[in-house]
Amino acid sequence: MGGLHIALNFMHVIGKHMAGSGLGDLWVASDLMAEGSATKVLDGKAYNKGMRAHKLTLQAFWHLLHPLFLNFLDEQDFSEADSLSSREVNLDDLREYVSSPSLLKYLSSFLKNRSEADKNFKLWWMYIDMVLTLLMFTRGIRAGDWGSYRGFLSDMLPYIALYDHGNNLKSLSVYIADMNQLPPKVEAGFRSGDFAVLRTKQKFCQVDPDHAQEWVVGTCKDASGGILGITQDVRTLQRWALSLHWRSKISEQTYNLFKKPPSETCHKEETRGRRARDAHDENSILQVMETYNLATVNKSNVLHNVATKDVATAEISDALLTAKQRGIVLVQDFVCQRLVKSPESCKVTVSYHATIHKNNTLTFANLYTRKTSQDAHKKQVFQTDRDFFRLLISAFDGGRKIDLKKILKHELCQVPISLATLDGELRTAEKVSLVEEIVKGVECLKHLPENDKSDAILIIDGMAFVLSLGRPNQAETFGDYAACFIKRILYYGYKYKEVHVVFDRYRAQSVKVGTRKKTAKGYAPVRRDIEDCNVPLPKNWSNFLFL
Repeated sequence: MGGLHIALNFMHVIGKHMAGSGLGDLWVASDLMAEGSATKVLDGKAYNKGMRAHKLTLQAFWHLLHPLFLNFLDEQDFSEADSLSSREVNLDDLREYVSSPSLLKYLSSFLKNRSEADKNFKLWWMYIDMVLTLLMFTRGIRAGDWGSYRGFLSDMLPYIALYDHGNNLKSLSVYIADMNQLPPKVEAGFRSGDFAVLRTKQKFCQVDPDHAQEWVVGTCKDASGGILGITQDVRTLQRWALSLHWRSKISEQTYNLFKKPPSETCHKEETRGRRARDAHDENSILQVMETYNLATVNKSNVLHNVATKDVATAEISDALLTAKQRGIVLVQDFVCQRLVKSPESCKVTVSYHATIHKNNTLTFANLYTRKTSQDAHKKQVFQTDRDFFRLLISAFDGGRKIDLKKILKHELCQVPISLATLDGELRTAEKVSLVEEIVKGVECLKHLPENDKSDAILIIDGMAFVLSLGRPNQAETFGDYAACFIKRILYYGYKYKEVHVVFDRYRAQSVKVGTRKKTAKGYAPVRRDIEDCNVPLPKNWSNFLFL
């Protein structure tokens, strides 16, 4: 497996880890890319766009952390903190400051304290760590650094194992083991950079063989004189293949004839236009990050989607924040069971080619997936009932005395069928019938009298009022919705002494919970953290109210 495809697979792993966390929304909101492109990047299907997006997000995040880290250094009385923010310091001194052990110690302490105080920061710092791993792996290829290539490939493996890339786990585990057992001459060649392809003499431009092959194949297909358009004609395609090396030779001799010097152009990322574009996109991402309050410590310390503020469940939060540790355990188990032979039997515990079962690790994406139905549970209950009556009939046929009247006096199910269904949910009743019984013999006014209401109190059913209000056309955030809500309340209650808005509470053992589950149609309710007025309203308002 080459470096290009390893990087693409790891991009897919990053996309799985951050699915539903707001990363894609961040790119779309900052106009870095469209929604379709963001989906492709998160799926690991767009290499160039993905590398650029992750790199710019990394840089914007560091810009966001820089003032916070400087404040932390001031609190710790770090003597060289001013040098990090000064524009007059030269590059060599700045490198010395950044690489100093004391500064790295303070940085580690800052990240630890911040992660303990805010789960969202911990998740996003895990993302930054994964992006750094990806970039350093790519840097190892570009610079021909064998140690960096091998080391950061090993750092990718826990995440690859956790997020169900089983075939990659198998091949990369053996690949890394082989890299650590190379013959001295081969290892010396790889350390000199011979594991990557170098087309020109420029620095930082080596690529992995599979990446170079993609370039060659792409050139053969799309360039002038390529095979694009002639693949259906077998004879033409054969003539093209037979004459390819001759045409390449003629092209090389033509270059030598005119003594055209090798290209000395700079990298694309070093051009003035590309730098200006990157700076603009980076600032856009930074501004959106600030609106998402990524730099603000969440007082409730719950993990939520930074864009929509949907709160993750405790299970999802634990799964995301402990992803690396659980991945390391999976890799260790895989190596011990499938690659290392047991001393007693001289065999591996599990075959290398045995199927690797999926972990199905929980992420934010699981917030919006539909839960399985209760049909399996109902089937189990019915099977238990059938077995019970079968035993009764068998005992009766065997001559034993069976007192059915005494048996049927007791409940034969786990819950009373008259009050609850077989899966334990309380049965709902008709409210209309209940209201008729309550108000029987009581005269109810259809309209309030139009006399003086200065001493009257208006009580409003909050949920009914929300449903009647709907989603106002001019409301984009919860702040806008709150303004419309209050305006409508004041319109109806300006004549009254007091106005009370009452909402229901869904207790765990209530009929309303059963009704809510039926209304949700299998989808789990999602709690949204309205931390300020800028939280956007959900796109599907009716589904949001039902859940």
